[in-house]
Formats: sequence, C-alpha cells, structure tokens
Amino acid sequence: VRSRGALVALLLLLMLAETLLESFAASWTAYAFEVRGMSARDASLALVLFWVGMAASRFSVAALPARWTVRPLMAASAAGVLASAACLVALPWLPGRLAAVFLLGLLLGPLWPVIVVTASSTFRSDALTSAVIGMGAAGYALGPLAGSLALRLGLARQLFGAHLLLACLVGLCFVAFRL
Repeated sequence: VRSRGALVALLLLLMLAETLLESFAASWTAYAFEVRGMSARDASLALVLFWVGMAASRFSVAALPARWTVRPLMAASAAGVLASAACLVALPWLPGRLAAVFLLGLLLGPLWPVIVVTASSTFRSDALTSAVIGMGAAGYALGPLAGSLALRLGLARQLFGAHLLLACLVGLCFVAFRL
C-alpha cells in the first residue's frame, strides 16, 4: 500500500469484512445446516466446530514467531477462508461440510488479532487502532443483520453462498492490502 491513508482504509475494510463473516458464521451456520435438511444435532455440531476452530487459532497465534504473524499468516488465513467457504457451498456431504466449517473458524481466527497488531505497530496511534477495533464492532453487528436480510429476501437455502460471498470480501481486502 502506497500511502498511510490507503493502509488505514484497507485495515478498516479488512476488519469490517473479517468480523462480518465471523459474526455471520456464528449467527447463521447452524441454521444454514438445518435448512439443508441436516438434523439439529448436526447443525449444533457444526457451530461447535466453528468455535473450536476459532478458539484453537486465536490461542495458537500468540505462540507463533513474530515473522509469521503478519503477512504470511494473513495470506494463509485469507486463502484458507476462501477455500473453506467454497467447500461449504460445493460439498454435498455432511462430513465435508463439517470439516469446512471447522476450517473456516480455524483460518478466520487469526485475522482479528493480526489486523489489530498490524494497526497498532504500523500507526503507533491509539486513535487509529481504536478505529480499527471499532470497525470490528460494526462488523459484528452487521453479521446477524445480513442473515436476517437474506431470510427476508427468501434466500435461506443460499446462506452457505453468503458465507462464500463474505469470504470473497475478506480475500479481496487482503489482495488490496498486499498492493
């Protein structure tokens, strides 16, 4: 990124995209599994797997060497989020979808802390770091709202597609961040 202003904008957008996808997945994954005809037990298992993946990656990211925590980790996470969301859409069988939702949580998990650390270390400004964190709060609020809107539009069976669409937003933000 060529300017400080562009980097601020991209980190804000990346944080919004990451938290929007995270809260959307947390709010609507179980429902998306049930709409596809899976049992309430399997739908609950999917949500548990998402959170286990998130927790595992958030705890483990702190143990990684500093050289792994910014661009390489962001690149791997963004690519993995796209791949796992695509698997949610494409795989017709339950074990594959359960694995995909676990991987979605596992690969989405590191992005929030890495975005915050990047903002803090790059700008050395509490105000800009707070703005990035605040954008994350906005994304968390929008995830449940996006799912509700999809339902109002009659798109309940396309909720896995919405996971993919939001994952694409995360990927595009990362690509822009790399330029």
